[in-house]
Amino acid sequence: MKQPFCRECPKGQYQDQTKQRACKPCPAGAYCPNTKTITPVKCPAGTFNKNLGTSTATSCAKCPINSANNLVGQQTCKQCSTGTWTGRLTGQTKCWSTSQALPNQPAATRRR
Repeated sequence: MKQPFCRECPKGQYQDQTKQRACKPCPAGAYCPNTKTITPVKCPAGTFNKNLGTSTATSCAKCPINSANNLVGQQTCKQCSTGTWTGRLTGQTKCWSTSQALPNQPAATRRR
């Protein structure tokens, strides 16, 4: 009996080309939540995922304090440059000047 080309990819893997015998591990910066994934889901801005083959949205970790990224599908976050910060906030898409109040926080949280 002849084996079919197509195979259902498990969670954490995908295949974006037809008639392939193997699946690819989900790339870093994304996750593959379903079987039969064709296009990996990119981690949202403010998060990152450095691991291959992940299958859940929780694989996308929030950027740590004093780091940020404003792009989807990232493997790392960028450290805030001198004179900027994220306060005590994680999951940020940008760093703020240390001389201004952070959004949605009272002026008392300004860094001195």
